[in-house]
Amino acid sequence: RPEWLNRSGILKEESDTGSAYYVFNDHAVLDVAPEYVGYREYTDEQFDYNWRAREVDDPNLEPDWSDKQAFSYSIAAVASFVNWGDDFAKDTAFEKKQLTYLSFEDADASAKKMMELLHLSGYELTWALDMDLDRIKALGKEYNEYWYESGSGFTNSPRYDYDLATVEDEGYYLIYTQTSAAGLDETQGSASFFITSRGIVYAEIRCYYMMGEKAEAPDTLITSEKAVERLHEEVARSRNSEKVVQVKTVELTYMPIRAENKRDGMVFAPVWKVTYVDESGEKKGFDSWAVFNAVNGKLIDAIFQ
Repeated sequence: RPEWLNRSGILKEESDTGSAYYVFNDHAVLDVAPEYVGYREYTDEQFDYNWRAREVDDPNLEPDWSDKQAFSYSIAAVASFVNWGDDFAKDTAFEKKQLTYLSFEDADASAKKMMELLHLSGYELTWALDMDLDRIKALGKEYNEYWYESGSGFTNSPRYDYDLATVEDEGYYLIYTQTSAAGLDETQGSASFFITSRGIVYAEIRCYYMMGEKAEAPDTLITSEKAVERLHEEVARSRNSEKVVQVKTVELTYMPIRAENKRDGMVFAPVWKVTYVDESGEKKGFDSWAVFNAVNGKLIDAIFQ
């Protein structure tokens, strides 16, 4: 229901099979699909999406007018960049459980309430960042330097002056993931929120698989030792055939795989996820992984495939 995120009323609505697109009276936008929910705030202004490309590459490029993101959206983008971004943000960590008008506990409760309404289960908070006024200004300045001045980044998005932020802009950026799943990008559900004292002002929720009825329950699973044995076998026959130097973790979890009976489509199956270090990883300082079917021991996926 759109009013779960915005009560200003709906200005425009478009719908297709299983999907919908809403524009609210305050210009916020909600995208809904079976596997995705996206909510962002915009203004009644527009900006030329080609402005930067025109300055740098092609002075004859025609304008491409787009709705301008609200300040809340730009702050959420800064916080998101800290999570996956460059060196300027690598030492940024969660610090404050209380902002001027919002506590971490209340923000966490708002996010969990939304996930409950969307019938999402098995999600746990895996990353959080407090965006107080000082942090918005400091990170915003470095964000601008990275994207607009350093030459390392390039974006056509409009530039914002984060020194104009007020305490009303403070909030928490929270990321929840399906930590019980195997953790591979294409199978893991995630829910990201930026929450201020006004409530949820930004949300991006992706969940490509939903639990259905139980297909079958295996009587036994292969042991973790057998999974490690299978790892050595598969690494030895892989094209790189590098030796396993160290097995770091062996985790019993689950992931979606093709059902043995194709009429059943995809099923969530128990798997052993093995994290290890091979010869190249030992030299370069990175881990490798492989996932084995915990019922029959077959290799499902691995970094060396």
